[in-house]
Amino acid sequence: MEASGEGGGITTVECPVCQSDLTVSLPRESKILTLTTNPENAPDYSENGAARPRNIQMPCRDGHPVTVFFDW
Repeated sequence: MEASGEGGGITTVECPVCQSDLTVSLPRESKILTLTTNPENAPDYSENGAARPRNIQMPCRDGHPVTVFFDW
């Protein structure tokens, strides 16, 4: 996973399938935990020490469904 702007706000990540840039708006002071195209198989981050795990879903520009898990 490549990400810039790890402190939240407007962040650019790479689609895990095609590596195209995906712009994500996250709360300030948030930290990206993972990106996935299969959120049903993602770990339970509340059991792994994340204070306030959240996720957002969106398609990349090539149409792949991407879920961004972050701690806020």
